[in-house]
Amino acid sequence: MANLTPVNAWSALDVQHFARRAGFGLTPEAASTAAATDPSSFINAWIDGGQSSTLFDAVYANRSDVVAINAVDPTAGNAANMLAPAVTSAHGFLCEGPNTWRNRLSVAQAAWAFRMQYAPDSFRERMSLFWHQFFATGYDKVQNTALMLEQIQLFRDQGLGNFTDLLVAVSKNPAMCVWLDSVSNSALGSAVPNENYAREVLELYSLGVDNGYSQQDITSLAKALSGWSFYVAASDVVTAPYNVANKFAQRGTAVVAQGQTVPAGSLAWFMGALGNNRLPNQHPSSAANATGGSASITFLDRTFNYTVAQAGMVPGEDVLRSITTSRATQCSEYLAARIIGHFVTPHFTSQDIQDFGLVIRTNNFNISASLKVLFKSQFFFDSAHRFALITSPIVWLVSSCRMLGYSLSEADSLAVKGFPAWRLLVGSSEFDSSTFDNLGLALLDPAGPNGWGEHDVWVNANMMRYRSYCASAVALSETYRYGLYQGSGTSSSQLTVTLVPTDLNKWFPTVPITSLDVFNRLVNLLQLAPTPTSLRDAWLNALFGGNGISISLTNPTHQTRIRELAFIMMSSPAHQLH
Repeated sequence: MANLTPVNAWSALDVQHFARRAGFGLTPEAASTAAATDPSSFINAWIDGGQSSTLFDAVYANRSDVVAINAVDPTAGNAANMLAPAVTSAHGFLCEGPNTWRNRLSVAQAAWAFRMQYAPDSFRERMSLFWHQFFATGYDKVQNTALMLEQIQLFRDQGLGNFTDLLVAVSKNPAMCVWLDSVSNSALGSAVPNENYAREVLELYSLGVDNGYSQQDITSLAKALSGWSFYVAASDVVTAPYNVANKFAQRGTAVVAQGQTVPAGSLAWFMGALGNNRLPNQHPSSAANATGGSASITFLDRTFNYTVAQAGMVPGEDVLRSITTSRATQCSEYLAARIIGHFVTPHFTSQDIQDFGLVIRTNNFNISASLKVLFKSQFFFDSAHRFALITSPIVWLVSSCRMLGYSLSEADSLAVKGFPAWRLLVGSSEFDSSTFDNLGLALLDPAGPNGWGEHDVWVNANMMRYRSYCASAVALSETYRYGLYQGSGTSSSQLTVTLVPTDLNKWFPTVPITSLDVFNRLVNLLQLAPTPTSLRDAWLNALFGGNGISISLTNPTHQTRIRELAFIMMSSPAHQLH
């Protein structure tokens, strides 16, 4: 049974446990400060969020990307096509808005990783990552980074509100409409509805496989969601300077396609022109033009007229919304299992799920209110759940950069900005995201709608090899030399950047006296799972010659050994748990 009674006091270690699971970690100093506060008030504020930072906004927009951007040569055959010059001056991650045409997955991945590391409301980023795994949607099919990031923004904006509202919003989201073929779903006349999205709504996004629904329910939901698509307003069309024939959508406008007229200059979802600015007709307006000649469907034991829009809704929306009322227990317990498996433990019982499912129902599927109960509970803070989850690679890497790297203000104050070169951590160039792929979590690009899973899916021999590569970049302050293409007829230049800038002295607010002091501080900073004394001594003997060796932070050899110890810790099994 899940003991959901709230804790009334906590320690710095409790705070660190909470921050690892519900964010990307807190330093020992920040955790000690938080431990002196009331747990309920602190957790409420953490979840409510809303923190803002003018510094973050300015940095993210103007100077967050420390890697230069290659030029793009004009396509031959049209005098209007122009060179897109290399970008070597300070710049943000150029993957949205007027830069949507660049459309590089690695840049979008790096942009989100930067936000995870530095955004003032880190819980919003953490929850967005959870929902990205839950409503897994991929660039490989969407083929538009701006639309992918628009979906992540949706998770930031609505991911802590009512789950039913979130499910509806995701169902209208342009990236999802492309990903699971809603744009091709028609229930008009003799058309056979495309059931891809309806099936995943029930199997993956609300109830779970074979949990209280039938094939007929899938077919009915597909009819209800027919025509759910989007168009691209003229003001949201971005033209590529290197080839003016290439058009990209920086965002989409949700619509139920019933043959209606849209604003002049709008384009269809596939970026083709709309005849007379009219959408296709895919959702019937009456029984007369509905598949099978009937406007009536039965869904989860209830009957609906799916051709008629209910007040404040679009046609078919009332059918989708009925899931959380017609199958409230199944839906809440499916959500409970996904949330507990992600944030608490992989080893939950059916009673745990029933207990937290009841909390979700009691809170009318409000995610924020439900998470407050969970994160304050004895169940969450149970010692059996400490270091009981294998950390996902993105959380692991971002958290490591937060602990060992510069703060936002420190990094921004440096002449050479001290932000990680996230685009080169993602992959070796702006065309490459192989590092994230090999870590096991190709951010913004899952292989399928099932997402990535949890816990033990994050570790195998190849994934650990790439975690070790990343640990080396972070702990050893490695540099990387890359080529910058500046256009046809010009010579490429070679640039060097530090992958994750760090200042070893900042790791030690209190100067260590011995090698054991170094070990203890790094364990607390990196937040390793309990490590055997014999292993500790083996590391210290190998690096320093013992655990009582005098240390000087100004000694170059000691500096190297300290970094090597951090690397070993990050590569160890104890650092893969949180």
